[in-house]
Amino acid sequence: MTDRKTEQSSGFRRELLEALRQETERKSESRAALSEKVRLEAGLLERARTPGDRRAEERLDLARRIFARLEALRCDRELGNRLGRLKDVCPANFSQGLFINGWRWAHTPKAGGEENWSRTYLRESAGRPELYYSAGYGWFGSGPQISARTPEELAEAFSLEYLRQLDASFEDGSVYDAIRRWHTGPRRPGGQA
Repeated sequence: MTDRKTEQSSGFRRELLEALRQETERKSESRAALSEKVRLEAGLLERARTPGDRRAEERLDLARRIFARLEALRCDRELGNRLGRLKDVCPANFSQGLFINGWRWAHTPKAGGEENWSRTYLRESAGRPELYYSAGYGWFGSGPQISARTPEELAEAFSLEYLRQLDASFEDGSVYDAIRRWHTGPRRPGGQA
């Protein structure tokens, strides 16, 4: 009788193990199928997105990175101390904020030509960085003035090319050269400003 119960128990155990193996196989196949479906759908969505969508995402990514760098620049105590002393000496250079970039227009121009210019400044607004942008044409400052207090505002207002250039200026350190030239003038021999 014990052998029969052991045999039944062993048979039941084998059946149970086989059922569990088959269930594990089905789940594995199901996961693989679901993973493949997700991969295919992601590919379809990526192809369905317009180049404009991808550019908008890149603009927002760049704007977020720029704002993080602006916050770091704003909190740079050594730079702040130096510029604070200069602000007392030459307040006109600081009337708009800390100059960080001068380049072509960041917005869609209404008029074309080589004379387009813009200036971008770092200011502070409610304890957070704010980008202030003014533009002009030729000798006139008649272009728009834009304030961006969030990465979303920056991404919406500025062109992808301008954001790339501004980001690159932080990457290669030329933003510090722009600050130095604008606020202290060109370097003289012997390293003096």
